[in-house]
Amino acid sequence: MTSSPFSKPAEEPAPALRALLGSIVDYAGLFPPAGLGMADAVENFASERHGRQSWMLGSFVVPVSRLDELEEAAHARWSTIGEGDFWSLSVILSGDPVSDLEPLQTFRDRWRGRAVVGSLEVPPLSPEEIHAVVEQLPPDRSVFFEVPLDEQAESRLDAIASTGAFAKVRTGGLRREAIPGLESVARFVRA
Repeated sequence: MTSSPFSKPAEEPAPALRALLGSIVDYAGLFPPAGLGMADAVENFASERHGRQSWMLGSFVVPVSRLDELEEAAHARWSTIGEGDFWSLSVILSGDPVSDLEPLQTFRDRWRGRAVVGSLEVPPLSPEEIHAVVEQLPPDRSVFFEVPLDEQAESRLDAIASTGAFAKVRTGGLRREAIPGLESVARFVRA
């Protein structure tokens, strides 16, 4: 009988590995390829939070338009959460991020200490829009602007850098054309 590295008992990862990879994987079960319903995504995330590799688990990713649905699915869990055992969320804002601020604040106030919006993700905007939006977003959250790998990528990155926000790039998808080439990703990293 041959052994598999996946069947061996879990070893505690080295401290350096934990520092490098801690909270690196955000949970995006609502999105393809998984495309789970909210109740199933909540159950999976809840289970993974206490699993063997939980130290690598980051935030639950949810569109702002589905926060009410998330509240309904997670209400029982959040109502019984203990001190310091909050869910970290990364909320994807709409194409009009400023209009999302009021419902986002209401959500944050209602679940303070149980569900924490640690980061906001903003869909692609022009460099000018980036400046205007940053001025209105909560200063106490990490903000990630998506940067399409097009001819405006560098000017978007310059705008993002000047605001102190962060940039993100999509490197995959369900269709071949959604997967950027290595040269495009390298240009993004270099910029």
